[in-house]
Amino acid sequence: MINEIETLGNLYNKFINYTNDYRVYRFLSNYTRYNRIQGSAEILDAAKFIEKTLIENSPDILNVEFLKFGGTSVPEWIGAPTGWIHRFTWLKIGDVELNSKQHPTLPVAHSPPSDGKVIGKAVKINKWNDPEEYKKAKGKIVVSDGLSYIVYRLAYENGALGVLLYSKNSPPEAVPYKSLFLSREEAAKYTIPAISIPNYLVNDIEDKEVSMYLDADVKKDPGFPYILAWIGDKNSKGPILMAHMCHPSPGANDNGSGTVSLMETAIVLSEMIQKGEIKQPDKTIRFIWFPEYTGSSVVFNSWLSSLVTEAINLDMVGVYPSERDGPLKIISNSISNISKSSAAIYYAAKIISNKMGFDRFLLTPYDGGSDHDVTISYGIPSVMLNQWPDYAYHTDLDDMNRISRFMLKLSSSIASLASYTLTLIDVDTSMFYNDLLNQIIINHLSNNDLISAKLALKYLPELFNLEKRDIDIKIEASGDNIIKNKPPMVEGLRAIAKYNLDASLKISEILNRSPLGTTVYLREAFFLSKERPLKEVYTLLLAEYGKKNVNNEDLINLFNILADAKIISY
Repeated sequence: MINEIETLGNLYNKFINYTNDYRVYRFLSNYTRYNRIQGSAEILDAAKFIEKTLIENSPDILNVEFLKFGGTSVPEWIGAPTGWIHRFTWLKIGDVELNSKQHPTLPVAHSPPSDGKVIGKAVKINKWNDPEEYKKAKGKIVVSDGLSYIVYRLAYENGALGVLLYSKNSPPEAVPYKSLFLSREEAAKYTIPAISIPNYLVNDIEDKEVSMYLDADVKKDPGFPYILAWIGDKNSKGPILMAHMCHPSPGANDNGSGTVSLMETAIVLSEMIQKGEIKQPDKTIRFIWFPEYTGSSVVFNSWLSSLVTEAINLDMVGVYPSERDGPLKIISNSISNISKSSAAIYYAAKIISNKMGFDRFLLTPYDGGSDHDVTISYGIPSVMLNQWPDYAYHTDLDDMNRISRFMLKLSSSIASLASYTLTLIDVDTSMFYNDLLNQIIINHLSNNDLISAKLALKYLPELFNLEKRDIDIKIEASGDNIIKNKPPMVEGLRAIAKYNLDASLKISEILNRSPLGTTVYLREAFFLSKERPLKEVYTLLLAEYGKKNVNNEDLINLFNILADAKIISY
């Protein structure tokens, strides 16, 4: 740790002092005016704002490029949405009227237009993944809190007039952000409108008259933008910092906060190098902004992957923790690979937080849900800085009123110090992985799960390059199959449903048994399955996540379903 202490200790004050919370807050207030739906033209305007702002506020040492790719470049295991232009959405349920000028998240992204006003009686679907329930949907408006794409397809195939989607975990008055990610061909085939509604309208909605109007065009995609910036030799190796730039307006925390914090990090590092405050490293530091999953799946399946040594993902970093909003989390890399980025950001967070008087950050094992999933799937060790849970997540309440200038300064300073540290020294990971192992064991013991705690002590030290421990623990596990062919990861049920709707419905039953279902089975299990039989994958998953979140039979069944659907093969 000597090199880390010297590097971090000499630099942290400089990064804090150079990070301008007024500037980054101003960036965010401007950025939130863009309705950054994937497949829309306005996300291109948002990307141009990032490019222009970086050029105007940074010295020439920061190189900036605006780039674009087409939807056909996106791999099938992610899938790109259709091009989509939205103009206006209106909804009336009983005496309540809502419109998209007041609630920009009202239209479900990528929904086809209504072709005039649609009027029908509401029918509530209580179990969204049961096709039998949709047999009562003919000639009605389906109401559901299920996975948008699957609900929409089942509603259309059963003759529904339209779809209303809600999120049971959102605040009662919030209009949730939902998206269909229909391909252009699907949007031409499935032609009913889909609109989001707040929870307070759901309880007595059955058989109420619903009037809905959605004015939009489904078109060829205008292209998916990304901004690549770098300090150093364009063709040299080094770490990358990333943030997804998409989601509807306002989207202040998700992920306006990550977008502008990354902009501030790029500006601060280039300023300090230009002024001689810090020396220019031999390694190249890169920064990238893209549409979530679609962008990362394309750019990291290119020449860029061979040049990236470590990745740091900034996603939702602008809300101060409170009774209803969770801590700032350092979400570690998959246990399938040692991560120096995880260690660097952990060390940076500890020292920056201590200096700024912040004590609400938490170290956690790998958790999915953002673009670090993709970089890990391509073999790049990755960490995410993320505030969670978030009260206004994916709703129209995610506005500037919730954003803390302190948190923007804190997050940007942590990212600057961590990324620069990665370019200077070979980061020692031992303290980090000791702390991560202890955190995993505490998680298990708090769930009265002694077996998983012992498994963590027995198997994880070797993966973490720590001293092995002789622990007397054996478990019965089944699953001798080794996966031979598979995509790097599967985006989720939507991607599976595009292959095979029945398979996605079966898998949904497995994933719904745990809030970590997708992380455990479609992310970490995929990452760990290289040359390991499923029973070994199960044992490691149990060591990491515990019996509360992992089931041997579920793991085997899920991969058998994927094999039957020809998504993987043994």
